[in-house]
Amino acid sequence: MKQPQTLTQKRRARGRRGNALVESALVLWPFILIVFGLAQIGYVIWSDSTLAYAVDAGARYASLNGARSTTPATVDSIRQMVRDSAVGLETAQITVNVVWTPSNRPGSTVEIEAVYPVRTLVQFVWPTPFSLRSRTQMLVVN
Repeated sequence: MKQPQTLTQKRRARGRRGNALVESALVLWPFILIVFGLAQIGYVIWSDSTLAYAVDAGARYASLNGARSTTPATVDSIRQMVRDSAVGLETAQITVNVVWTPSNRPGSTVEIEAVYPVRTLVQFVWPTPFSLRSRTQMLVVN
């Protein structure tokens, strides 16, 4: 059988009623920030590897489509190749720079650099975007 509560026990129980709500509020915000932070870190790593893949694809295209090719690569076609290869990123935001040293003839080199601004998921923590950069260089073989 349950013993009848004394007046002191009733007061203690009444004073603990809001504890769960207060403790949940104190723990929930840091937990949510940690979860969003981990998601943001994962998104940045994925964006960086996608940008690096796209730049490599553009460099391979430029390397294989040099001046002797039936359809020589141009700066615009290389930019389009990089943007087409960056699946999942906002391709209009990607800035691509192409430099041939000294030209696009076989034996020359092509250097491609791409910059992509990453916006954060939690704008109030980090309001300004930061830039991811990827650069690669290849020998023109055709």
